[in-house]
Amino acid sequence: MERRLTLRIFSIPFIAWAGIFSIYPVASQSQKVEQITTIDEPIFGLYYDPREVHFRSILSTELMPACKRNFAGVIPIPKKLTLYGHYEERGTKIYVAGSGDLLGIFVMRDGNCESGVPIMAILQRHHTPRAPIDGPALSESEIEGLFVDILSQYKDAFGGKEPFLRWLDSYTEKARSGCIGQPESSCPPTYHLFQPVLQELMKKFREG
Repeated sequence: MERRLTLRIFSIPFIAWAGIFSIYPVASQSQKVEQITTIDEPIFGLYYDPREVHFRSILSTELMPACKRNFAGVIPIPKKLTLYGHYEERGTKIYVAGSGDLLGIFVMRDGNCESGVPIMAILQRHHTPRAPIDGPALSESEIEGLFVDILSQYKDAFGGKEPFLRWLDSYTEKARSGCIGQPESSCPPTYHLFQPVLQELMKKFREG
């Protein structure tokens, strides 16, 4: 029986962001679209063609041994992981990375590792009070630093800021085209739902 460690959070309504989610990350399982293999990315709720978009990769050993238990059941552990974002602050290392069905955010502090759904951690959507299935808690400076790096990683992967924004805006518009006049909560979870600080960082990125 196939082992599933992830949840396709972007294929369900925004209500899932409020609490119906797994501690394990967003799935990035490849899908067929007119015989073209595309990959779901973990931040903007969209997908890309890996033949045209080239993200950096890291060795999975960079997450070891702290995150070894987070890879329980993954056999074999991928040697390389696609990197979507990375940030370090005062000894804490944060990665948004994955391969195949294993894709998430990994936060290493004091020799320990927490993992979860990347966008849930970035938007800090948790139960109140926090529940065991909630993902890593990030500080405001960690969220901002990580998101700045994510924008940089995406820009490089798409070959520049203009092609990245062209992809982001056109695919986002396509994703939201069916929810015109509908409540925001019923629309796909695109960057329009990001908190003000991330919206401001995106604005500065566009203008910079």
